[in-house]
Amino acid sequence: MTQAEFFARVHPDEREMLADALQKQLSDHEIPDSFAYQLLRGDGTWEWFSEQSMYLSRTDDGSPYRVVGICQSIQEHKTTEETLCAARDKAQESEKLKSAFLANMSHEIRTPLNAIVGFSSLLTSGEIDLREEEAKEYAALINKNCDYLITLVGDILNLSRIETGSMEYCITNHSVEQILSDIYGKYANRMPEGVEFNLLLPPGDIHLNTDAIRLRQVLEHLVGNAVKFTVKGHIDLGCTLTGDGDKVRLFVSDTGRGIPTEEIGKIFDRFYKIDIFTQGAGLGLSVCKTIIEEMGGQITVSSQPGKGSRFTIKTPLNPIQKKIYIHGH
Repeated sequence: MTQAEFFARVHPDEREMLADALQKQLSDHEIPDSFAYQLLRGDGTWEWFSEQSMYLSRTDDGSPYRVVGICQSIQEHKTTEETLCAARDKAQESEKLKSAFLANMSHEIRTPLNAIVGFSSLLTSGEIDLREEEAKEYAALINKNCDYLITLVGDILNLSRIETGSMEYCITNHSVEQILSDIYGKYANRMPEGVEFNLLLPPGDIHLNTDAIRLRQVLEHLVGNAVKFTVKGHIDLGCTLTGDGDKVRLFVSDTGRGIPTEEIGKIFDRFYKIDIFTQGAGLGLSVCKTIIEEMGGQITVSSQPGKGSRFTIKTPLNPIQKKIYIHGH
């Protein structure tokens, strides 16, 4: 193999270093240290090698004329090193996420609790004469913050189950129309003024093998998000069958503020919030994504800033997953 053929197999990042080391070695600049580089294997992958050389003989004037060295594969050591580095980085990232989680949860829990305690005190103290309209408004704010706390605690518990691998799914046959109708009935009277809530169902009912509790949890979170970010127009909840008929698409669309294009790829990340001033811990969508994927489906989003968003869940009618157990089997 010629020198040119050899260097053609050296990784581009190490060619200059290796050529410089070789030139110094041949110019009477002995290099006592070893150096590492990657060589291209026949299967197209790269393998790490370590090389070290020394002068064995010199001429009468001291110039080297024989150099010997050793070259050995260190790929196993490099693989171990990469594994350890990845584990270290993961541990550091986990520590950062833990700190962010504790700081975020402290704020997210304290805020609704302050509202609940404050408005409850106003209603029960008797020190202030409240009109009926004010009392109803305060009661509504208390209920809203209680609902938020329940959702937050649920997200935290689900996150814990996901992390420990202890979340299970009980799959039984359910009417999709019934699931969506129940959600529609729950949220129909919670729409902001000027927002219409539509239930869009196909002509025939669809029966789906799913964990109805988990599926409702995901859909209700999506509807709740739509309510939070939509001040006018409409919110649609519905479903359709895919063209091959073996999957169902469940969707929640709105005419809200939408999601910036550069943010769409991040919204399913834990603790990520597009608007830091909007109530929420940034856990819900991450939990929703995990639940849907573990039930054999997938969740996607399309959005246009200022025009609205559409979340779509595509799930098989008969999912088969390791973490799922079928009721009665």
